[in-house]
Amino acid sequence: IFIVRPGVKNKDEGIVAKSETVGVSRLPRGWRLVEHPVFGIAFELPSAWKITVYENGKGRLEGYLAGEGVTAIINVDRQGNPDRLTPEQLLASGKDFKATAINEGLVKGISYITKETADDDPQPIENSYLLINRYIVADSILNVSCSLSGPNYRTMIPTCDEILNSLRFIQ
Repeated sequence: IFIVRPGVKNKDEGIVAKSETVGVSRLPRGWRLVEHPVFGIAFELPSAWKITVYENGKGRLEGYLAGEGVTAIINVDRQGNPDRLTPEQLLASGKDFKATAINEGLVKGISYITKETADDDPQPIENSYLLINRYIVADSILNVSCSLSGPNYRTMIPTCDEILNSLRFIQ
């Protein structure tokens, strides 16, 4: 999808405006490349996962897979950072969940693993896994998570790790 903005030449004249909505393309290994220009990221997702993008293709993104004995959800969302938290402050706030420092290129953040909880019960769900990466991007925080639940959740941990490790920041 190409959106041509006023004042920008069209593709017939040699200049094409970039898409402003999420794009999905196939990769040679059977996975898909998901590009989110509003959030400035790209990542890979297995082809069997369903993808939902909110706010007319410009907002929160969710990948979903219901497998045998496991439910997997990738969630990508952005929140404001009015307090101007730094990666170091995020890391210091993660004492309860053993956060580690991460970076993707020049973008820094934190990563931690915990258990999933239910909306109606704050106790951790026993058969679950929640990997969360939080990046400081300009004046916002990009939250990227992979949650797994069900008796076979452990079988999908390598896939969660691979998805989150494939994340790249794009211009």
